[in-house]
Parts: sequence; structure tokens; C-alpha cells
Amino acid sequence: MRPPLRLGTVYDFRNTPESGMDMPSLYAAIMDQVVMLDRLGLDLVWFTEHHFLDDGYLPSWVPMAGAIAARTKRVRLSSDVCFTGEKFSFHGKRYDFDDVVIRPRYVQPGGPPLWIAAMSEPGAQRAARNDSNFLPQGARSMVLDPWRATLKASGRNPDSYRVGIIRSCLVTDDAERDWPAVRAAERYRGQVYRSFNKDESAAGGVSGNTREASIPQTWVVGNVEHCVKELTSFVREYGITDLVTWAVPPGMRPEQMNGSLERFVRDVAPRVKAEAAAA
Repeated sequence: MRPPLRLGTVYDFRNTPESGMDMPSLYAAIMDQVVMLDRLGLDLVWFTEHHFLDDGYLPSWVPMAGAIAARTKRVRLSSDVCFTGEKFSFHGKRYDFDDVVIRPRYVQPGGPPLWIAAMSEPGAQRAARNDSNFLPQGARSMVLDPWRATLKASGRNPDSYRVGIIRSCLVTDDAERDWPAVRAAERYRGQVYRSFNKDESAAGGVSGNTREASIPQTWVVGNVEHCVKELTSFVREYGITDLVTWAVPPGMRPEQMNGSLERFVRDVAPRVKAEAAAA
């Protein structure tokens, strides 16, 4: 049986001059936003991490996760990495460790689950070999299908694992009013990411992983009915169990997204979960 669907938000804390906010104010406003969404029933908060970007892209997620954990009750925080609480050893060029165990042990039974992202077939097979939950990035035929096939070949059921992705949602009754600011912020995000890759035809720089063939990560924009329909179809088609929306696109103020996020958690998420459970 597939794990129950969870929906949430993802943050990178990027701040451009368009926001008119200094970084301390942005961080404080985002924490207030997460507290509000937690009270409404938000399932997940993801963090992404990069370094040396002028827009202040979150360089260290641990302090931020700790600050948010201290103020929330139910939301699960994810860094998209690997711990089980078991002993491990490492032998490298400069360091050697034998039978290391992290203390104190994790609050979550079994420790936070392992997640591995992949943009190519070898990466997908690696995720399957490591028995991890999966973050597919790119063409379905290059990532999601090989991951599922590798699990099946070893006698494991892909439907017992979690599959997570960023698929953003702007819940609005007036797209002409609300979408342009988000679109401008996302164009900026795309420009920064494209600057990392010389080959713009290949998503993530992986040959054959074209944007046209990629699992869709474009924004869903519309009223509650439209968002429920689009997200439900997407979740069913790709077997998604964990879906998060960009909460505060770069250059926007958290308050600009509060209305949409409140409706996403209160009105859209419960209906998408119900539809997914009934499938």
C-alpha cells in the first residue's frame, strides 16, 4: 500500500532587492508564516541549500530547522538526507572512523528516512540500491521508471516507498492580479539555475534529460477547484507521496504569499489527499 500523501512548503530564503526587506526581517517573517501554516495542518517543510549566491540562498539549513522546530507542533522538517541511527564506519584519505553512533538518538523512530535525488538512470538505480525514498528530477523514462524497475527486480514493492517533488501551487481567484509577481520571481530563479549549466537544452546538464520530457514542475495557478484537479491528476500519474510548493519565491515578501498558502493548506490539501486515498 502506498504511504499516505503529504503536502507542504519548501524554502530557500533567497532575497533580492525587489522584496524591500532585509535578511533578518525575511527570516522572521518566514518563521511566522510556517507557524501559521503549522496551525492549519501543514505536513512538511523542506529546505534547500546553496552557497555563495548574492541573493542569500540558505547556506545552512540546520539552525533554521531548529528555530522552526521550536515554534511548531506537527510539521515534519526535511533536509533531504541520510541517517538511520545505525553504526557506520568511514575510511578516507585523511580520516578514519569505526563503528560511529550518533548520540543522542533521534526522536523520530528509526531516524529520519533516507532520500536520494536523481536526474539520470544511474542515479535512480543508486537510490534503489540504497533502499531510499526517491526525489525524481527529469524525464520519467530516465529516473522514475528505472527506479521502480530496479526495486521490482529485487523483489521490493515501489509503492511502499515515498516519492517526493516540488510542484508549486498559487491558489487565487484572480490570476491576472496575483500571477505576474510570482512569474517574475520564477523567471529570476530560472535564470540563476540556467547560469550553472552550459547546455540549456539538457535539464540539470544531463544529456537527453530535456525540459519537455521532464516530470512537470511548473506552477499550478488557479482557484481551489482548478488546483485540486491538477494536483490530484499529477499525484496519481506519477505516484507522488510528498508534494511541496515554493512558499516564498525570490524577491517576494512572505505576506504576499500568505493568502495562497493558507488556502493551499486549508482548502486544497485535504481534498487532494482524499482523492489520492480513494484512487
